[in-house]
Amino acid sequence: SHARLTHHQTSRIRAYYAAMAGMNLARENLRNGTWTTGSYTLCNSGCTVNDNDIPYTVAIAIAAPGTSIDGLGRKITITTNYTYTP
Repeated sequence: SHARLTHHQTSRIRAYYAAMAGMNLARENLRNGTWTTGSYTLCNSGCTVNDNDIPYTVAIAIAAPGTSIDGLGRKITITTNYTYTP
């Protein structure tokens, strides 16, 4: 049971860092003008950004300027789905 718990925790940590990588990529692409408002995905293949090091699909949604909490920036939503199979 300890091995299953460790595997589940490792999967959650990998998903967290995949989402952080997606957030950093979105911020950088917004900064340099590569991306604008829209939806983007990161995954192993067949996505907006293909990277073999991304363990899970990361969905990125970038809202229009002025939609952030303070009304000054953009709202960026990042989701990562991971599956744990014991």
